[in-house]
Amino acid sequence: MARLAPIGLLLFALLVRVVFVWQTGFDGLYGQDSFAYLDYAAAMKAALAQGPAPPPFFWPIGYPALVVILSAFAPLATAAQFVNVAAGALAAVLTFLITRELLRGQPGALIGSLFAGALVAVAGQMLISSVVAMSDATALLAVTLSAFGMIRFHRTRTLAWLALAGFALGWAVTTRWVYALLIPVWGAAFVAGKWDADERGRSRIYFFFPRSSAFIRVLILLAFFLLALSPQIALIAHHASRGVVSHIGNAEIIEWNLAHAWQSELVNSDGRFSYARPVGVFYTLPLVHPDYVPLWFTPLLALGLWALRRLRFFLIMIGGWIGAVWIFLIGITWENWRFPLAFFPPLAILGGIGLNAIVKHAPPLQAKVIAGWLGLGLLVALAWGLGDAGKFVERHLSERATANWVSAQLPAGATVITFGLTATLSHYSSLRVVEISEESPDSVQTVARNGGEVFVLLNTENIESQWPGRAPQINFHALRDRFGLRVVGTRAPYTLYSVGSAP
Repeated sequence: MARLAPIGLLLFALLVRVVFVWQTGFDGLYGQDSFAYLDYAAAMKAALAQGPAPPPFFWPIGYPALVVILSAFAPLATAAQFVNVAAGALAAVLTFLITRELLRGQPGALIGSLFAGALVAVAGQMLISSVVAMSDATALLAVTLSAFGMIRFHRTRTLAWLALAGFALGWAVTTRWVYALLIPVWGAAFVAGKWDADERGRSRIYFFFPRSSAFIRVLILLAFFLLALSPQIALIAHHASRGVVSHIGNAEIIEWNLAHAWQSELVNSDGRFSYARPVGVFYTLPLVHPDYVPLWFTPLLALGLWALRRLRFFLIMIGGWIGAVWIFLIGITWENWRFPLAFFPPLAILGGIGLNAIVKHAPPLQAKVIAGWLGLGLLVALAWGLGDAGKFVERHLSERATANWVSAQLPAGATVITFGLTATLSHYSSLRVVEISEESPDSVQTVARNGGEVFVLLNTENIESQWPGRAPQINFHALRDRFGLRVVGTRAPYTLYSVGSAP
């Protein structure tokens, strides 16, 4: 039973994701960012075939590189989605395996481990990130694999596990920079593990001496970490030598400040935002929200933390993972529901450990009650997750429908100046598409003057509320005031205008 459990969990997680994609017909592309990843994967594939280095990009290369590799067996867009379908399912299995390692030898360990893995398999945000062409699920798989390698090394002292931990962490960082926050966490856990293993205080003096086994192990961990990171470092250096800053776009726009934790009115590179709750509260919601850890399972987190209180290595690994990412998130100026995914597996692991603390002391009658509570709770979480994922897909399929509606309204070869649907229109129509945020008042007026039949497609309410004094609003007003705009039609929340002649 114990050996078949991870296989069963993997098949269940894959089935949920594959059936969801099949029933919705969603191809994983939405908004702007997923199209950017797909386009970059195509550019990377073409560049590698021709010999020169891949072109510059806003984000790191880990996810598009995996898409390129998988595209040897499937179309690029299919590969972009399937990478995450597999990553989401495998992350659930690794969560199970880590929990089982932490509970090794304890009665009821299988139940707690299965719970942790199942929670990751059915959580709403994990489902969404598993079916979109984005980097979140792939990066999460890599960092969870790294954590598994560290924990296995702690128990077995086999250097291969340490090498795996280093390489997987490097690949996680190469996929999403946020996981660089775990470098000091892993380092502190390694030191704590070595410290605990030393029975003689004298051996601690030689901890960092070049001939010590600990020093050699640190070198192995670092070497494999840098090995995974080296293609990204080389590409950043290559573009920097040509005066181009590439792959570190997030570092340029993140203005971290702990004061943001209690603020809800914020301005960032995406405009002005009035959030419903402070940033710190928002990024604490995963502890009680059904898209992550449902409220009815939240007490298990505290029990799990208590159970780890004397196990320094495990406490640093799991608690440090959650704490490092959470502290970073509460200081940024964005509230994005997919960002807390970066610390979701350790939450599920804590829940599994907390459940084990109950199960191993529960008499038979109470055990049956607990089993019913778990089964019902996970079914509700799955239903909630599928519902939220369905709403997410419906919203973005509506954007696709808007693109089709615009195409049907306009003559062939028309120019559309837009914002928000630029990538969707570019990929799913034959129209000439201009991104209004990348223009200036002069250039957008030149487009209107020389672009033939020119139209504007905007969510004007969003333009006025989120982008005051920024390029989208300034350029929209320049077109309106200079040329005049006539409403052609409306498909909420977008309005399609035709651009008049210049006076």
